[in-house]
Amino acid sequence: MSDTENLFHRRILPEVGLSIDFCPEPAVESSEIEGGKNIYQRLAANDTLIFLRYGENETLEKFISSPADLITTVSPIDDRAVTYCGEPARQVRLLVTRQSLREYRHEQGSLVHIDHPKERTIIFVIGFSRSGIPVLVGYRVPEARIEQSRPLLERFVQSVSCL
Repeated sequence: MSDTENLFHRRILPEVGLSIDFCPEPAVESSEIEGGKNIYQRLAANDTLIFLRYGENETLEKFISSPADLITTVSPIDDRAVTYCGEPARQVRLLVTRQSLREYRHEQGSLVHIDHPKERTIIFVIGFSRSGIPVLVGYRVPEARIEQSRPLLERFVQSVSCL
């Protein structure tokens, strides 16, 4: 086993017949979602996220439409059919752009404003079905960090295997 492989811990997901590697630190988190589960890990000062989601409502179409709102635009960069874990899949790369904004809050009796700069984030996700259950595997990373994070992120996506 190489030093790079020692940086990861395998997690078994018998519910969907898959296994996947996560980094040993920080902690892997999970949350129950309607009809499934979201398993994720925050990396690089919490601004990068790797994830595996599964459940009856975890379709790629719903996932792709979720980041858009009044101040956020979603632009497809790449969308292609692939084979993933031996299953037909769809691989999508999105650019999510959030406009700069000013937030106002009342703190200790006075009005405080916080400026949030414009953000550009890359979302990469592969959607497929395993035993009839929709599965999403991917990551979210600030566009400015994509090149330095790419080896780790690609290693995570490539680590998924069938049980």
